[in-house]
Amino acid sequence: MSRIDGVIYEGNRFGPLRAGADGNNLKDRSAGLVVRYNWIEGGNRQLDLVDAEDSQVLVNHPDYDTTHVYGNILIEPDGDGNSQILHYGGDSRTESDYRKGTLSFYNNTIISLRSGNTTLMRLSTNDETAHVFNNVIFATATNTLALIDGTGTINMENNWIKSGWKTCHCSPSGTINDLGNNLTGEDPLFENFNAQIYSPQTASPLINNGTAVSPALLPDFDLDRMYAKHQELVERTPYGAMDIGAFETISTNCVSTTTFLNGSWSNGLPDGTKQAIISSNYNTSLHGNINACKCTIDAGVTVTINSGDSIEAAEEFSVYGMLDQVLTSILQVQGP
Repeated sequence: MSRIDGVIYEGNRFGPLRAGADGNNLKDRSAGLVVRYNWIEGGNRQLDLVDAEDSQVLVNHPDYDTTHVYGNILIEPDGDGNSQILHYGGDSRTESDYRKGTLSFYNNTIISLRSGNTTLMRLSTNDETAHVFNNVIFATATNTLALIDGTGTINMENNWIKSGWKTCHCSPSGTINDLGNNLTGEDPLFENFNAQIYSPQTASPLINNGTAVSPALLPDFDLDRMYAKHQELVERTPYGAMDIGAFETISTNCVSTTTFLNGSWSNGLPDGTKQAIISSNYNTSLHGNINACKCTIDAGVTVTINSGDSIEAAEEFSVYGMLDQVLTSILQVQGP
């Protein structure tokens, strides 16, 4: 936990806590706090952004009431402590020292694997406000998602939220203000949910449905990078409107996806307009050559390219399993 002026957490991987540990993952009491482009998985809460407690220097700092959280991947495992993803405000019980002000919370990808209820954020009092935009808020369970814990104000726009969400698992005194263009659905169509690849598929509703970062946040808090597994940052360049979530799709000729599973393709054979996802062991002698706009080999899968056979991807080739390439076979990736 830190308690300083102007701290920035950037490009980190905060993994699950050690067995038996029950604390929060990232806890901070700083002024001018920025949390961006991190992978934060597990903990009592993923983020606990509370008051500076015994430091009146920080409480009185002009940046104490402005906090920016953007471009992060926040993952809540099942049964992992508190059901809240984020806490903003204070925990000292001296409410006059709480953060108040505005939390800018945007272009984050939130994943909850809880079988029970999930709450996006606890805003400590009705004096705390969050501007929530361009976020993916997904829970695997049905009708278990709420946005606040009872108090505070959320102003929300251009988010994708799992269907069946509610304001609170309670009778709230806080407020949700819908500023428009929020989407709901059952599946945001991540590239590969089981492999924790949360970039959008070609047909994902996340693509081009975000809103531009407010001029008031520029240039210091512009969304110009994104997290790459693990602990790398890459440039983020929108093609068209901003995508929702922590990841931006690139310009592509792919317009659909076909998945190889248990011996067959889900959407016909791959071609120059389809992304090929290989989710079962694949042998080109048995199943044929592949020519696709993109190709992904899932974790735990072995792909064998035999002599004289080929796999070609016009734009991108991702290997999370094993690739066995025999001499005189062809693997060709043109790239964008």
